[in-house]
Amino acid sequence: MRRFLSFLPLFVAVSTTVTGLHAGEVVSPKAHTQAAAATTGTDEALLREFLAPELAFRYDYDFPMSLENAPGEYSMHEFRTSVPLPPVITDTFVLMAKLNYRLFLADVDTTVLNEDLDLHTLRLPIQAAWLSPSSPWLAAAYVEPGFSTDFNQVNSDAFDLSAGFGIGYRFSPNFMAAVGGGYSRNYGDDEFFPVLALLWRVNDRFTVTFSPDGLIPSYKVNDDLYIKLRAELIGGRWLIEDEEGRERILRLQGASATLQAEQRLFKDCWLTLGVGINALSELRIEDSDERELLDEDLEEGVVIRTGLKWVF
Repeated sequence: MRRFLSFLPLFVAVSTTVTGLHAGEVVSPKAHTQAAAATTGTDEALLREFLAPELAFRYDYDFPMSLENAPGEYSMHEFRTSVPLPPVITDTFVLMAKLNYRLFLADVDTTVLNEDLDLHTLRLPIQAAWLSPSSPWLAAAYVEPGFSTDFNQVNSDAFDLSAGFGIGYRFSPNFMAAVGGGYSRNYGDDEFFPVLALLWRVNDRFTVTFSPDGLIPSYKVNDDLYIKLRAELIGGRWLIEDEEGRERILRLQGASATLQAEQRLFKDCWLTLGVGINALSELRIEDSDERELLDEDLEEGVVIRTGLKWVF
């Protein structure tokens, strides 16, 4: 399995705000106040509301997953921080960027590698979208440089890059689709692939999105509570140093399905709690020449997810 590039969620965000405008919907009292101020600025007001920068924190715990055909297991604590950079939003253009840091405390217990690892991933996703309030067409581009390492080994193998471009079309106020192409070397190999994104607003409460971020049915209980089922690809690739000082490459790939609740705590602060299953996971360990030392499927495992975010 592979971890696909994630740039088309920006399509979903832009389309949601613009289709909301066509349907006469506003996403909050603040957006309603902005929209009432000037008709010509309605699109920008809604975009500012929906695409508002977020300061986010997240903690996940992946319970131990045993190797299917060999002795050993794998478990991990993950801490995430996302810090937004000032966006550029006009009636026809959106530019957003943020700094993402992830710390993985991984317990790897195998015959090839038996260590507690501190793994770091730092990335800078930059997204841009071009749209028109009078046209159903929109376009988006995405680039995300980064690196993943334990900081004992840092060389060209530690650096990641993904990029892509796509075109979207709003077929109705409640349905849009986008297609595009992407490039990624986040797993060390140059990969090119097509990408598809869909947004379907079934009714005022139920929405389904499909993108490189995953399949996400979402139910709005009320203005302060959302229930989501999230199915997504997970994993990472890190350049590490083992106990004997040898360079190793650790790869984890798989899929996850979680049931999540998003509850507003106050004003623009939200809490996320979720529980689910990791499945179809694979653990690989390679030497510095990318020769395979271990390639094992993992048993299913339970995962818990928590998060806290402030929307500006």
